[in-house]
Amino acid sequence: MKNLLTVLLVLICGSGCNSMARTYSYRIVVVNLGDERITENRIFDSSGEYNYGCGNIGQSGYAANAGPMETAPNDVFTVRWKDSEKREREEKFDLRERVKSSFKGEIVFVYGSDNKLAVQIWDSPKQYPIPPRPKS
Repeated sequence: MKNLLTVLLVLICGSGCNSMARTYSYRIVVVNLGDERITENRIFDSSGEYNYGCGNIGQSGYAANAGPMETAPNDVFTVRWKDSEKREREEKFDLRERVKSSFKGEIVFVYGSDNKLAVQIWDSPKQYPIPPRPKS
C-alpha cells in the first residue's frame, strides 16, 4: 500500500511539473516588405512575460524565432516596433479564434509596403516545407 501511494505521488507530481514546463512547436516569423528598416521589433504574449521579437529587420528582410515557445499559439500577441522615424508603434493580434493550441506551423507578422502590419498563419506541412526546429 505504501509503495502504491509513493508511485501515485510520483506520477501526479511528474505530470503536474510536465504541464507547467510545456513548450509549443510553432515559429514566429517577421517579414519586412516595406521600404524602411524596422527596429526594436518585440512580440509579447498576453501576459507580457515572453518576448518573441526578432530585433531589427531591414528592407526585404525577415527574421524568425523558433523557440522554445512558452506561449500557446492561440493567444493575443502584442507587436511593438520603431518605424524609420523612430516612432514607437504597437498593434495587437488576437489569434484565439484563428489557431488551435496544438498548432505546428508559423505565425508570420508582415510589415507591408503600405506601412501596415498584418498577420498570416502558415500551416507548415501544407504551405511551408521547413518544420519547426527541434529543441536541442
